[in-house]
Amino acid sequence: HHHHHHHLQVVALGTGTKCLSGSKRSKIGDAIHDSHAEVVARRALVRWMLAHARLALLGVESAVVVGGCIFVDTSEGGGERRLRLREGLGLHFFASEMPCGDACVSASSGRRTGAKEVTTTEAPPEASEVESGEQATHRARRKPGRGEATLSMSCSDKIAKWLILGVQGCLLSRWVDAVPIRTLTILLAESSGCRETLRGAQESAQRAFWGRTRGFDRGSSPPRACTPPAIRVI
Repeated sequence: HHHHHHHLQVVALGTGTKCLSGSKRSKIGDAIHDSHAEVVARRALVRWMLAHARLALLGVESAVVVGGCIFVDTSEGGGERRLRLREGLGLHFFASEMPCGDACVSASSGRRTGAKEVTTTEAPPEASEVESGEQATHRARRKPGRGEATLSMSCSDKIAKWLILGVQGCLLSRWVDAVPIRTLTILLAESSGCRETLRGAQESAQRAFWGRTRGFDRGSSPPRACTPPAIRVI
């Protein structure tokens, strides 16, 4: 999105609801572990940004680079090459339903998530029975599997991470400053215009994607790289 001309361009799109179980994960990178729509779209976005970084660093054109490079070189002299997003550009994230995990949990409306709470950092989470009773908020969760557990964190957790560190990922971080998401817009199909449901979903989304990670502001490593996005549930 370019602020001056209010021009919107779709650069990445994804759809999907599947995840590989823990035993089917690959150590050599030849299998896609997480195929939820949000993760697929972000993976496509990273590929698009890699092509732009290649153009900025090497001058190599690519079929996916249309309308000029999104990055500018901020290197000075013979120092290490650094890129940042061009002034006036911003990323906008849209999801056609609420991402799985903490954003789906709401005590006031009784909304629940199939994602299972992660209670240990020492070992991979194991398959567990469906949680009964009221679900806790502010929890890290893994995506549910059919039978065997997945090891993929929920989309709420992944989006929260992208908002703290940027969406560029580990490889691009070597050359590119944090790339923030400026806005998140989520379509809540089941609201049917009900203001109460919409307000509860808005509060859940705000908590899950940004509010529950506020502790990372102080003395965190790495520090929070991005500013608060505008989060809207419609």
